[in-house]
Amino acid sequence: MIYINAQIINKLLEEAKSAYPFECCGILVGSNNSKKEVLEIYPVENKNKERAKDRYEIDSKTFDEIDSKAVQRGSSIIGLYHSHPDHPPIPSEFDKECACVWSEYSYIIISVKGEKETEIKSWYLDKKREVIEEEIKQ
Repeated sequence: MIYINAQIINKLLEEAKSAYPFECCGILVGSNNSKKEVLEIYPVENKNKERAKDRYEIDSKTFDEIDSKAVQRGSSIIGLYHSHPDHPPIPSEFDKECACVWSEYSYIIISVKGEKETEIKSWYLDKKREVIEEEIKQ
């Protein structure tokens, strides 16, 4: 289960809509002590310009900078997010391969259909390396 307040959910949905028809992406910062909770999101540039409609890539330098800032404030990176333009918020095979790198993370996917309809889901990799849907609580 991952806790995300309504204001952050709205920011995620708006970012996904404004990036349409391309994928947006970003980093989830928060705590994972007594409960996994998103406290901040950091939208980042999608480095994959050639396949921006169906792939995302986060610059490693940007990732490291956000990680350092989070640690200085007593938080940590707890996941990543990206959008799926005109596709459901279900991990693609590419998404599943990427999830294997950081198995402790949550992966939020925002589906945007026709620039207006949105749906949001969160996923994580279990101990068997299977991608499992994670409940989002506000």
